[in-house]
Amino acid sequence: MDIKMNNFLVVILIILMMPIIVGCNKSKKVSGSDFQNIYETRNLNTMHYSEYLGHKDDKVYILRKTMSLTNENKWNEEIVYADIAELESSFKEQILKNSKELEEIE
Repeated sequence: MDIKMNNFLVVILIILMMPIIVGCNKSKKVSGSDFQNIYETRNLNTMHYSEYLGHKDDKVYILRKTMSLTNENKWNEEIVYADIAELESSFKEQILKNSKELEEIE
C-alpha cells in the first residue's frame, strides 16, 4: 500500500470511531441552581425528558434525553450532575428526602 492509501484508511477509521469517542463522555457538571432548574422543569416539554437518578459521592444526578430535531425516534442522552453542597438548602432537603444512593453511575 502506498502512503496516500494508508492516510485515507486512517482518516476513515477516525471518522468511523468518532461516535464511540464522543459517546464516552456523557456526563456534564452543572451549577446547583442549573440542576434545580432542570429538576423542576424536567418534563414540561415534549422534546425533553429528564429523570432524577439519585445521589452518590456528594453529587446528585439527572438523566436528560433530548429528541433529535430531524428524527423523532432518536433521542440524545446525557447525565447531568451537581455537587450537593451547591444546592439551595430547602431544595437539597427535598431532593435527598426520597432519594436513593446510586451504586454505579457512568
